[in-house]
Amino acid sequence: FFVRFENAPMEFRILLAQDGIVESIGAGTPSTPAGDAERMAEWRVQDADGDGKLDKAAYGRLLTNLGFAAELDRLFAQRDTDKDGFITQAEFAPAAQ
Repeated sequence: FFVRFENAPMEFRILLAQDGIVESIGAGTPSTPAGDAERMAEWRVQDADGDGKLDKAAYGRLLTNLGFAAELDRLFAQRDTDKDGFITQAEFAPAAQ
C-alpha cells in the first residue's frame, strides 16, 4: 500500500503480511511501488548462479535495490521459513507474501 500526501513530496509504504498484519512501514520520496515483475526481475539479478536461493548478502542487495535496505534483518528472518540461511525463490515469490 502507498499513502501519498497531496501537498508534500513524501510517501509512507505500508507492507502487509499474508495474514494482514503490518510487516513494515517506511517513509521516503515519491516512487512507484515494486510490482511482482520488478521484484522477480531483481531476484534473477541477485541469483547470479541460478540456484534458486539467496544468502543474506544477496538478499540485502535485492532489498537495497527495491528500497527496503533497512528491513534486511527482519525480512530475512521472516522469509527464511526453514531457517537454512537462504531465501529460496518459493519463500520470496509473490504468492508467499
